[in-house]
Parts: sequence; C-alpha cells; structure tokens
Amino acid sequence: MKNIFFSLIVISCQLTFAQIDPPLLKEYPSNIFFGIDLDKDWYTLTEQSGLSYTLFKNQNPDSQFVTVNLHKSIYNLINPDLLKIGLDLKLGFEIKQVSDFNNLFPIHLFGSVKFKSLSEYRLKGIDKFSNLFSLLVKKFGFPTQMTVASDPGIDSAAFVWERENFLILINLNAANNKSIQLIYSKK
Repeated sequence: MKNIFFSLIVISCQLTFAQIDPPLLKEYPSNIFFGIDLDKDWYTLTEQSGLSYTLFKNQNPDSQFVTVNLHKSIYNLINPDLLKIGLDLKLGFEIKQVSDFNNLFPIHLFGSVKFKSLSEYRLKGIDKFSNLFSLLVKKFGFPTQMTVASDPGIDSAAFVWERENFLILINLNAANNKSIQLIYSKK
C-alpha cells in the first residue's frame, strides 16, 4: 500500500511537470504569496494590538517566533485554489524588542492540514498535497529540491522552492503527525 501511495505522488508530480510550462527561475520582487502580502505590517495582517505580540513573547520565552492567525479580512484576498486545500494559516514574526508595530513584518507564513487518522491522511492527503504542489509549480516553477521516501513506517514527500528573496517548503508526512505542512520564509 505504501509503495502504491508514493508511486501516486511521484506520478502526480510527473504529470504536473509534463502539463505545466512554468516560469523559469525568475525574480519575485515582492513577498505576495497567493494574495497574502507578507511585506505588510503586524497591524495590517493581524488587526491585533501590540500587546498580543508582547504577551505571546513573554508567555513563550523559548519560542523563536510569535505565531498568530491572519485576520479574517485577509482571507478575502487569498487565491481561492489555495483556500480549497484547507490550510490552517499562521504568520511568524521574529521575537525582538519592538517599539513600532507598523514596522514589524512577518518572516514566515506557516500552513498545515492535519488529518485525524492514517486512512484519512492517505485518502485526502495525496490530493491536497498534489493540488498544493501544482499551484506552486504554476506560480514559481519547478522545485529546487525534492525528497520522496517510503521506508517502513516512514511515508513522506518534501519539495523546496528557493528563490532570491524567499524559500518555500511543502511536506507530506505520515510518520509523525499525518499532515501537510507549508512554510514560506522571507530571506
């Protein structure tokens, strides 16, 4: 079953590569990810007060980032095809001393889809992952790195797009948390 599962991922990816004439490595001057403008500030993207940032930072001293949900109004700007995947989206802001939250910008966008069981993961995960992969290839071209593993107890696939001003990682993982993960990191 595992070999069939990962064969489907590889075939799906190969079909995507064959059907899409993606842009070559080109520059992307902004950090707008499917409608989410990561060059916007704390207030614009979260509509939360600076106190929320400070409380998170104080309550999570070992955390590298303050993670917060996007404000619901931002979802109106997001590409509908990305929304269909069902990612739970969060912004990651660097933990530092902040005096002006108008000048605090996210450095990461995190997205995840978690599945309740391994069967749900295998039933829905491959389609959602393939759809996410296809969206990324259409927009950003081919990934710069790819890893697919189907060792006993380990089902995973990971793709990385590295460009001049960002890095995108998507990961499909059954072994630990039965989820799809997306990380967009600004450089």
